[in-house]
Amino acid sequence: SDIGRRELLEQLESRIFYNPMMKRYEIRDRFIAGNVIAKAEWIEKHLKEYPDDKESGRSLEALKDAAPEPIGFELLDFNLGERWIPTSVYEEFAEYLFGVKTRISYTESIDEFGITLEGSNANITDKYFVKGEKRGYYGNDLLKHALHNTVPDITKTVQDKDGKDIKVRDADAIQLADAKINEIRKEFVNWLNEQLPQFKQNLAGMYNRKFNCYVRPAYDGSAQTFPGLSFEQFPYKELYPSQKDAVQMIKQNGGGICWHEVGTGKTMIMCVSAYEMKRLGLVQKPLIIGLKANVHEIADTFRKAYPSAKVLYPGKEDFTPANRKEVFSKIKNNNWDCIILTHDQFAKIPQSEQTMIDIFTEELADV
Repeated sequence: SDIGRRELLEQLESRIFYNPMMKRYEIRDRFIAGNVIAKAEWIEKHLKEYPDDKESGRSLEALKDAAPEPIGFELLDFNLGERWIPTSVYEEFAEYLFGVKTRISYTESIDEFGITLEGSNANITDKYFVKGEKRGYYGNDLLKHALHNTVPDITKTVQDKDGKDIKVRDADAIQLADAKINEIRKEFVNWLNEQLPQFKQNLAGMYNRKFNCYVRPAYDGSAQTFPGLSFEQFPYKELYPSQKDAVQMIKQNGGGICWHEVGTGKTMIMCVSAYEMKRLGLVQKPLIIGLKANVHEIADTFRKAYPSAKVLYPGKEDFTPANRKEVFSKIKNNNWDCIILTHDQFAKIPQSEQTMIDIFTEELADV
């Protein structure tokens, strides 16, 4: 085409954005999606080094416009033990609760908090204390359970009808521990609400950056044409916008998940996506795998939608040991627009030796 690069960029201004992280242009659907706040922060750093990078500046503005509205501290629920809250916050709370300096660590690999108290007093040995038969549970023990949202399993010895000692759960002690742990958890929320506005703002900011930072991709499939697609045998005369968008998403990403509700035409999305990816040369042999109960309906829909397509839909008898080889060679040696199989049939397709070696190597590495 005679259109120059600059002119093309002008025409596509709202559709594509420069992504300095990847050093290339990306379509809007892919760029304004995912963790937009992390992307924006990265580009802000980039622009400090390259202030004249106008294209990245435009991308930054688009990301900022798309960022979800921050949620204020008052609208958030904070629970003691949430892993994203810094341990320094829990240390300050423990110091307030017990009145002694406390060190709290968190080990992600085993998902466990560790607590070290630098001193002791009646809060630890009396107020937040539960006596078990074998051992006592002190303030630091109960705080650890509160952080993990668990209750200690306290036992006591009783005698059975034969006079033998047996261990049973000590319901009274467990109930008391549970009540004190809940008290600690409530106290945390009260303490947070009493903190200075700046402290609350920082915590809410942390939450928003970590969780309230995602934008779901919006795929616009309205510009697609669907050569070969026929609606003669369907009650409707074109695809719904939601179906067009889903097909666009699958084509762009080389796959995807359609969690549309029942009855919104997922079968049609599957058939059209398979045909379109084949037509555009994105795949060589599209294969649709379905449950035994609805694989016939899928094949029926595909044939109605694309009457002139070359479809392979083998029956049960084709997968008997005698006929199986013939089906495999049909799949292998013909140029199908789509192959439709059940899960069972698909599982019978032998893997190449190399694929098997790759799978076992990966399994061994995991072990």
